[in-house]
Amino acid sequence: MLKNESIANVKELNAKRGDFFFSKDSIKFWNTKIHSTQTNRQGMFITSEDDFSREKKLFTIRFSRKDGKIVTIGKFQKYNTLSEAKTELTKISKILDTMGNREKYILNNLVNTSVIDEDNNENTDIIKFYAYNEDQELKSFDISISRMRITN
Repeated sequence: MLKNESIANVKELNAKRGDFFFSKDSIKFWNTKIHSTQTNRQGMFITSEDDFSREKKLFTIRFSRKDGKIVTIGKFQKYNTLSEAKTELTKISKILDTMGNREKYILNNLVNTSVIDEDNNENTDIIKFYAYNEDQELKSFDISISRMRITN
């Protein structure tokens, strides 16, 4: 993960890997705004993009792997306000501060995330993190945002 890394460096790493997350065309298409100048201590940052109707901005939490790949944490455009996204980012960061080596390995090799909403209730979101090891074996861990703990 790119802890407290400048967004300029994250953009450079992302481009070096051949990704287009920060390309001018992508930024223009989504009307993307990055809401910080660096990643947080967990390598995360917040973006906003136009919704599909182009009527309002919605917010997304992103994670930058150490190789520059950008991964969406949870649902794309999940948050209606920057304040909501910042609150959730703080909660996720506090949880990740307590994680062990297994979870750090997964986070550093993150390929995607999904949100499991056990009871169709926004207050019980569990974010599942997925990564593959050298043998392409799937590894994962869940964090329950409402319960503020990591679950296996």
